Amino acid sequence: MLRSTVLLFMLLALAFLIFGAVINGEVITVDDPHQLQQIEKRHAWNVEKTFIRKNTTGLYYRPLITLSFTADKMLWSADPRMMRSVNIVLHAFNAFLVFFLARFLFSGCNWCNSFSFICAILFLWHPLTTESVNWISGRTDVLAATFVYFSAVCLLYFRSQKKWSYLFLSLGLLICGLLAKETAIAFLAGIVFLLWAQDDAPRFNVKNVLNRTGVLFLFLSLVTVAAWSCFFYLRDLVLKDDSSRIALTLRVMDTDWGHTFFISMRALGFYIKKVFLPLPLNFAIFEVDPLYELLAFLVLFFLYYLFIKRSLAGGYVLTGVALISPAFPIAFNQIAWTPFAERYVYISLGFILPAFVYFVSELKLKKVVRFGFLAVLVVACGVVTYQRSVIWKTNEALWKDTVEKSPISQKAWNNYGVALQEQGRYEEAENIFSIAASKTKFGYRDKYDINMAVSMMSRHDYYNAKKKLLKVLELSSGTSNRALNVLLEVADAEAIRRDERISEIRSTLQRLANTSGKPGYYYQLGRLAKSLKQNDEARSFFEKAYEVALDSDPIKEKAEKALSSLP
Repeated sequence: MLRSTVLLFMLLALAFLIFGAVINGEVITVDDPHQLQQIEKRHAWNVEKTFIRKNTTGLYYRPLITLSFTADKMLWSADPRMMRSVNIVLHAFNAFLVFFLARFLFSGCNWCNSFSFICAILFLWHPLTTESVNWISGRTDVLAATFVYFSAVCLLYFRSQKKWSYLFLSLGLLICGLLAKETAIAFLAGIVFLLWAQDDAPRFNVKNVLNRTGVLFLFLSLVTVAAWSCFFYLRDLVLKDDSSRIALTLRVMDTDWGHTFFISMRALGFYIKKVFLPLPLNFAIFEVDPLYELLAFLVLFFLYYLFIKRSLAGGYVLTGVALISPAFPIAFNQIAWTPFAERYVYISLGFILPAFVYFVSELKLKKVVRFGFLAVLVVACGVVTYQRSVIWKTNEALWKDTVEKSPISQKAWNNYGVALQEQGRYEEAENIFSIAASKTKFGYRDKYDINMAVSMMSRHDYYNAKKKLLKVLELSSGTSNRALNVLLEVADAEAIRRDERISEIRSTLQRLANTSGKPGYYYQLGRLAKSLKQNDEARSFFEKAYEVALDSDPIKEKAEKALSSLP
């Protein structure tokens, strides 16, 4: 117990040494601001509503994450510094669990504790963990990994001691992992792989190979059906309806099975490469070289060999790869904001890295060479991870790094512009927003031009801000509510010319409405009249918008709601 306590505190110290740089950093402008806004609304635990949400349609069902963020609100008022510290502590505890996972692998080895400690440090400092640890919203991976690793430790105790209580505890912890992040369901396959392994498996012969191949297909079929059924049954039980993005992804995958297979192989090859060669690190990965499909085929053959061999180290590798597999559907770019991400590998690292260290320890080399290689690797990982954590301290550094590595990412350019805008570097920000707007491939997106106008307004260039916003209303056919809101802010900022500006906005909208007859312009005229408390005029414009709009046009429903809200 004393040794375990010392080990845990040592891992905590090493975790804060590398990741501590980000504690006082800025709130990252993807997901984190929305997350903090939601946390601020929580004033009680409300456990029942957290777990049962039959009145909502959701993409994610992660009640334990919700509870952990509620605890942040109750304990330290959702202070971002403390929330990042919690992530670091959880990550250190995960490394502690990886130590025990590695001990099962190195049991009987003279250097069991030394190799296990190397596994823990290698996991703790691995560059692919930075995204999950430094990003407040990345806690989903870290917390899910805690339960998955704990479940695996209990499973290995069951494997060695044959006590059923360990198996039941393992399954219970797996359910907790599933309630932290849905991808934990892939550990069902890990349970099969870890129990399938034998300490002294019979040598290969034709009969063994054929029998084990049949078992492999049977296991994969059963596990896939079980995981798929469990995932959708649980969501159907607690949510009113599933996310349309999940349904869309399934339709895309079902349309062309060949395409689905090769995209999955590309993702597999890419993620396996990232585990062993993580550079370059990138927050927004949109494109992956198709040549990774070739690597994936080699990986599949290697995985097949490991399953046939039935070694415990092979079981760890198979488990790690199984935990990567939930990232394959995301590669179709329908579910998450980026199709590939380093955080998707976080949980699998706890199994693949110990197996890697085990294979190195088995090399026919001198002990000093093996330990020297692993020591250099650990130090290199620590240096890279520390440098990456420094980049995560500010939005400017992170998004500058991101656009350099993923210049096609429109969202990254926009966030880079916002970061510059928050520093008062308005003209630089406007140039960045212009680049973001140029990345639009289909249709028109108003937020980049509006952000540019906000920047112009911030440096008191009201004339060009007004001009840009009126252009946004025209390009969006009057559907941009935010453009009108910011136009009114511009009018308020120019207090001495407010009436003139509002009159100009009204006449422009009226001209566009008369010329095009599009309902969006009538709707915005109604909103403008309502803001001026001219309710009768607002009603006439909303009625006109409702009358002109097609039944399938969202403006029709908006106009109806606006009419019902008028006194």
